[in-house]
Amino acid sequence: MSSKTWKDPVWSKVISYGIIGVIGIISGYIMGWLPFIKSLLLDGFSTIWKYISSSTLTPNWLLIVLGVITTLFIVLIAILVISSFKRSSVNYTEYTSDNFYKFKWAWSYIGGTVNNIYSLCPKCNYEISPSTCGFNLSYGYCEECGYETGRQHVARSEIERKVLLKIHKNIRNGDWEI
Repeated sequence: MSSKTWKDPVWSKVISYGIIGVIGIISGYIMGWLPFIKSLLLDGFSTIWKYISSSTLTPNWLLIVLGVITTLFIVLIAILVISSFKRSSVNYTEYTSDNFYKFKWAWSYIGGTVNNIYSLCPKCNYEISPSTCGFNLSYGYCEECGYETGRQHVARSEIERKVLLKIHKNIRNGDWEI
C-alpha cells in the first residue's frame, strides 16, 4: 500500500510537504524561532482585525467584501478567456470516433485526410462489420457482447461512404467539438 501511495503524484507531494513541515517545526523549536513566529502571526492577525474593524468614510469591511468580489470576477473572466483559447486550439484531427447508424465508427488521419474507417460495437468496442440483410438494408451483430443494431435503411455498400460524408460534415460545422 505504501509503495503505491508514494508513487501516486498527489499523495507523494502531500507526504513530502508533511515531512518538510515536520522538519521545519522541529528545527524552529530547536533554534528558538517558534515564539518569534507565534508573535509574528498573532501580531499580523491583530493588525488585520484592527483594519477590518476600524472605520473610515467607507467601512473597511465593505471595502474588503467589494475587493473579494472584484477579485473573483476578474478570476472568472480570466478563466473564461483562457478556456476559449484552449477550445480554439483543439485540432480536428483529435476527432477520431463517433456514432452513426447504431455503430461506433473510428478512423485515423493521414495528412489531414480521414483514413482507415472501421466500425465498432458501441457497447464493448469489438470490431464488427455491417452485413447485408436485404435490398438497401444492413445489419450489425457483435459476437463479443451480443449487441444488435437492428436493420439499418442504408445499404452495406453505401454505409462507409455515408459515414465519411457525416464525418466531413461534422468537421466542417464544428459539431465534433460538442
